Amino acid sequence: FNPSRIVHPFGIRTASWDETLYAIGECARIAYEQFFVFQPNMNKLDMYRLDLAADFGPLTDMQRVMHQAKTVKAFQGANPEVWFAPNGIDIETVYFKSATRGKFRIYDKTAQAGLPVNIIRVEYETTRAIYKSQGTPTVGDITHEVVQTLFKSRLEPLIRALNPLQQRSVDEIT
Repeated sequence: FNPSRIVHPFGIRTASWDETLYAIGECARIAYEQFFVFQPNMNKLDMYRLDLAADFGPLTDMQRVMHQAKTVKAFQGANPEVWFAPNGIDIETVYFKSATRGKFRIYDKTAQAGLPVNIIRVEYETTRAIYKSQGTPTVGDITHEVVQTLFKSRLEPLIRALNPLQQRSVDEIT
């Protein structure tokens, strides 16, 4: 499920870790009321996936950034998949995947959400293996610091290589 859709009806803004915990709690409450005869403990739920995302904009040249995204080495040996806009010319999404390390998506959030300004979203979809190897296999093990570390180690290098705003580096996540 997408917590940003719970905390923001149109899912345009990304959800913070605190908002994500709230959304997980609401889903667990609904599951308990509708399906289970026991009270699930949110902190003991297994972590399987977390999408880390960063938005950049407004961009003056969306296609420059999208063409730069095709050249980024997200994973060793992983070639990008490129998805084009209906006009067949403009790039809307550049996608990298690794069975063991997750998936990266770089996409035109403006086209997806119908926004009035050019915004690009960079997303990293984590895998369960990451949480198990780091000793954080449950929701209760995940803290703001764990999310910060994942962002800095996994997403920041890609953003630096992409350089979407040609000046900004990632220093802090909220």
